[in-house]
Amino acid sequence: MLDAISFELAPGERVGLRGARRSGKTTLLRIAAGLEDADAGVVRWRGRPVEALPRRERTRRLREIAFVAQTQDWRAAPGKPMLDHIALPLVIAGTPVVAALARAREAAEQVSAEAFVDAAPHELPPDALTRLALARALVREPRLLIVDDPGGGSGAGEQQALQTLLRSLAHDRRELTLLVSSREASALRGSDWIMSLDGRGGLRVPERPAAQIVPFPSGAPAP
Repeated sequence: MLDAISFELAPGERVGLRGARRSGKTTLLRIAAGLEDADAGVVRWRGRPVEALPRRERTRRLREIAFVAQTQDWRAAPGKPMLDHIALPLVIAGTPVVAALARAREAAEQVSAEAFVDAAPHELPPDALTRLALARALVREPRLLIVDDPGGGSGAGEQQALQTLLRSLAHDRRELTLLVSSREASALRGSDWIMSLDGRGGLRVPERPAAQIVPFPSGAPAP
C-alpha cells in the first residue's frame, strides 16, 4: 500500500523510480499515468486536479501521457503486423490511415525496431516487443513518457541498450518528461534525480540541488 506519496515532475526532467519487487512501483506509475485512481489525495496535471478537469480535457491529458508497461497488451488488433499496432493510437485519434502508418514506421526507426514492423506480436521475442511498445508510445508525441522496468526480463546487454535508448530519446525531445522505474539503481543512470520506494508504502524524494552561479572567466563578478 502506498501512503503519503508526494512528488512533482518538471517539463524535460528525466526521473528514476527505484524499488524492490512488489514495493508499489507499478501502482504508483499507473496512478501517475491516469490509468488508476488513488484512494485518497490529488493528482495534478499542469497544476490542475485531474478529477476537476472536464471530460474533454481529461481525455486530452491522457493522450499527452504515454505508459509503457512491463507486459504489453496487443489484443486490440490480434494477428495484425506491428506497424498497425503502433499506428492504432493515431487512427483512433482521427489521423488518416496512410499518415498514421508513415508516422508509425518513423517511430519504429527511432527505437531501432524497423525490422520487426511486419511481424505479428506472437512472432516476436520480448526484447523486440519492448522496443515496439516504446514506438507505440512515442508515435503520439507525449509530454510525459512513463516506462515501467524497461527490459526487466531481458539480458544485461539489452537492458543497457534500452537504458541508452531512453536517455537518447529524452535528450532529443527537450520538452519530454521521462519517468522510469527499475529495481536496480544502475538501470537509472543518467536520471536528473531518483526517487525510492521503501517497501512500506513510503517514497523518498531527494532535494533538488540549488543552482550555483560560477563566474566566468575566473575572477569575474557574477552577472
